[in-house]
Amino acid sequence: MTNVLLAGESWTTVQFEIKGRNVMHDSEYGESADEFIETLESVGASVTYQPCHVAAKSFPRTAEELDEYDLVH
Repeated sequence: MTNVLLAGESWTTVQFEIKGRNVMHDSEYGESADEFIETLESVGASVTYQPCHVAAKSFPRTAEELDEYDLVH
């Protein structure tokens, strides 16, 4: 079985609309990894997924940690 680490594929969008003194804001979180993960798993891969905010703190930092994975994307 192929062991895959998928990092990223997420984002946060922040919007501001300013009209005179009124400031309206909105934010949205999104991910686009679902179909990719499903495809990898359908061919027998084991996928560990780290969205951007998780990868920023938990992404493997050493060669030994990266060696746990056959593929890093």
